[in-house]
Parts: sequence; C-alpha cells; structure tokens
Amino acid sequence: MEMGRTSLVGEVLKCPVDKRNIVPEGFHNSLHWQLGHISTVTDEIVFGKSGEVWSVPTEFKAFFEYGTKPSTWTAEPPPWDDVLFQLTDQMANIRKVFAGKLDVKVKTNPFKGETVEELLLFNLFHESIHSGNILAMLKCFGVRTPI
Repeated sequence: MEMGRTSLVGEVLKCPVDKRNIVPEGFHNSLHWQLGHISTVTDEIVFGKSGEVWSVPTEFKAFFEYGTKPSTWTAEPPPWDDVLFQLTDQMANIRKVFAGKLDVKVKTNPFKGETVEELLLFNLFHESIHSGNILAMLKCFGVRTPI
C-alpha cells in the first residue's frame, strides 16, 4: 500500500491546480474526490471495520464516502493539501495501529474477510480501482502519457 500511495501522490502532484476539480467526460468524479475517497474509505474499511478510531477528519465523510460526488457538494470540500496529507499520513497510522495485529479477528466485515490482514487486502483492491481512474484522468488532462 505504501509503495502504491507514494507513487500515486507523485503522479497527482504533477497535475495543474486548475485540473484538480474538473470531472473529465466519461467520469463521475474529480481527482480531488478520488483522493479524498481513497483515504476516507480506507479508514472505513481498515479502522472502522476493525473497531479502531478513524484517522481522517469526520468532515471527510460528507464529501468522500460511497455515493458522494462533487456535483452534489453544497459546501467547500476539505482543501487539496489536507486531502494529500491524510492520504500520506494514513500509511504511518496504519503501520502504527496495526503492527503485529494482522491476524486479529474483526468484528464486522461485509467484505467477508475475517482478519485485519484481509481488510487491508480488500482495501488494496478498492484503492487499485481508484488509482486506475486517477491515472486515466491524468492522461485525459495530458499530465501523464499513455502507457
């Protein structure tokens, strides 16, 4: 997760400020939303389902949870820099909170996993989907060349 996040953050830092909140044709969300969604849902999956305290600010939920999108925002979302900070800081929080606890059983998990490790693996699947969308959006903006 840490390697993927580091790579992803490196890519989005290349994106011009004026493109961060654009929803490209064929997409439902912006880069800003995608990044906030990754950190928010990671917290829900990893911290929430394991019974730990969430690490992202509570206000992230209203903007970035499942079912949200920029077109329905009625207030300003958390700033881009705050979202990037949460995205990178979350890795240290996961490492700190779950060190030596990968085999701990979780109380509730609609994803059918039984342990913290399985929550992290499911989260990696979810994050990969959104990382692919982010890279495709960057290509649409001409920030990233097609592979």
